[in-house]
Amino acid sequence: MENVRNESLDTKAKVLLIDDNQDFLDLLCVYLKSNGIEADAEYSGHKGLQRYLNRSEEYDVILLDMQLPDVDGNDVAARIYGDATDFETRIPIIAMSGKADTAENEEFSHYLRKPFQLETLLPLINSVLDAQRGNIP
Repeated sequence: MENVRNESLDTKAKVLLIDDNQDFLDLLCVYLKSNGIEADAEYSGHKGLQRYLNRSEEYDVILLDMQLPDVDGNDVAARIYGDATDFETRIPIIAMSGKADTAENEEFSHYLRKPFQLETLLPLINSVLDAQRGNIP
């Protein structure tokens, strides 16, 4: 894995989690919140997309399952990114999937293969936020 730190986040972060596995998302929410990260969960692609597009909340990172039953994760990402071409201002999306070939898309900030160790999540979010802010160590 690239140069990631193992401590908690330097700044407050707000994460939107989109996955149809409620138990998995509940576990992620508890873990993130116990580490000082605000986390909202949506259990369908349509609801997650709707939450993001409504802009009632500002998110720093999105964790997105690529194999949602109601809509493909790539379609959700495409709608979130819209016509934006500026990589520096787009919200980072970390794609998650249990299949190796479903998230090999350069559009994503990172790809997590399920299952993964929870302990890898904080350093990964830190790394993605650092890259977004141009603070790569």
